[in-house]
Amino acid sequence: MVTTTPIEALRRRPPFRIGVLLLLLASPVLAQNWRVEPAIRASAVATNNVNLTANDAQRDVILVASPMVRVTGRGPRYEVTGSLAADAIAYAGGTNDPDILPQGSLGLRSQLVDRWLFLDAGLTAQTTASDPFGPVGDGITTLNRSTLARLRVNPRLERELSPQSRLLVSLDQAWTKGYGSDEARLNNNTTVQTQQGLYELRPVPLGARVDLRRQVTTYNSQSNNDVVFASARVSGLWAPVDEVRLTLTAGRDEASFTSNDFSETLYGAGLRWTPTDRTVLDTMVEKRFFGTGWNASLTHRSPYVSVTGSLSRDASTYASRLGTLQAGVDVATMLDSLLTTRIPDATQRSEAVQQLMAQRGLPATLSQSLDLFSGTVQMIQGGSLTVAAMGPRHTLTTRVYVQRVRDIVDENDPVALISADSDQRGLTVALTRRLTPSLTGEASLSHGTVEGRGVNEGLHTVNRSVRVGLTESLSPRTTINGSLRYQTVSTDTLTSTATSRASAVSLSAGLLHRF
Repeated sequence: MVTTTPIEALRRRPPFRIGVLLLLLASPVLAQNWRVEPAIRASAVATNNVNLTANDAQRDVILVASPMVRVTGRGPRYEVTGSLAADAIAYAGGTNDPDILPQGSLGLRSQLVDRWLFLDAGLTAQTTASDPFGPVGDGITTLNRSTLARLRVNPRLERELSPQSRLLVSLDQAWTKGYGSDEARLNNNTTVQTQQGLYELRPVPLGARVDLRRQVTTYNSQSNNDVVFASARVSGLWAPVDEVRLTLTAGRDEASFTSNDFSETLYGAGLRWTPTDRTVLDTMVEKRFFGTGWNASLTHRSPYVSVTGSLSRDASTYASRLGTLQAGVDVATMLDSLLTTRIPDATQRSEAVQQLMAQRGLPATLSQSLDLFSGTVQMIQGGSLTVAAMGPRHTLTTRVYVQRVRDIVDENDPVALISADSDQRGLTVALTRRLTPSLTGEASLSHGTVEGRGVNEGLHTVNRSVRVGLTESLSPRTTINGSLRYQTVSTDTLTSTATSRASAVSLSAGLLHRF
């Protein structure tokens, strides 16, 4: 049987060929400021249980080569930024087939007509869990990993009509393809189109906003089962002082999916408070077609601490969230916010972030809740808190989350047989300490639980891991590292009568060189 690697499959998909062409509009020939930073990472991991099985544990050595490149290009009317990589994974003992897993993102922001017509585009590839109820690997092996590739194109008309008024007309189109198991490919082939028209009169101190929005989600594996959201909002705005903005909203909220059709009056209120340039609190409560929805977010940034928190209850589709949640929390973005006041230049700050992450052995992402496939509308309620703190010798990154997912579907609908009903919670903590000018010690722990509800009752998985390691800087652009990792996974299935428990010990060594 002829196999196709994710990269080859990507190359064959017309939407992704178009996306690459769009993103290459800003070439080095056109860009005024262009920066390309290639790098290579190589590692070897010896483990006593390569597939995290409860029985018949197999030893193996995993070899990984990861070429990568960071790209930044800026011209008078566009900006291209991105980081692309591919993990080439091989098993010395032949316990699993070799594979290539692409990951990264490339984004374009452009202005086609001065202050009128804009075009944004993005191409991402990322790995996620093929089975949310299965064991979660360490990001090095192919264990329970699938690839999601997503192309997004967003042309829009945006115009500042006056110092107080703004007009926006937007068409956002996103295509997602899944690579990995047959199930992953079937579930993740989706299209999401979002249309929006907005007029805003900024509050001075009174203002108004009219927002029309329509979103259509299409699952290519399901015929005649589009999910359609439509809403019309009229809002009154009041800013009694510069730091406070109040919003009152009324309108219409509609949804159509499977055998369900909703049309409800929408109303709500919101508060935005910005006590300082570095602190923002944004809250909203609305009566929607599914009941009461809310969203609250808090961000705070200082030269040493970055805090992000959120609470939400909303209805959305699995496809509309692909490419946004599954990648986890980007540590580079958190560090970038910490360094904003110290390094105002964006290019210099990006270089400093990459050097800091390499020298201190920081993870690329922090864990996040996993998405479970569903072909209908999902009610998602939960919250998260992410904190990053950086001192002269220490760096701390931590995240805690809880999430509840329930499908909105009639029991007689065919899609009810595939349910996303679940409860999830998790914690990740990573601490580094500089021991000498060139040597950094690191320690991390993570805990994640996925528990099925409804038709998934009985599915239950707990993943835990502890890791310690050292990172040595041989030069400003070259580091070597070694680490010891212990992981356990406990699993209950629909047919099991007892909990299955597995564990693995892994010893790794690696090298990173940035050219």
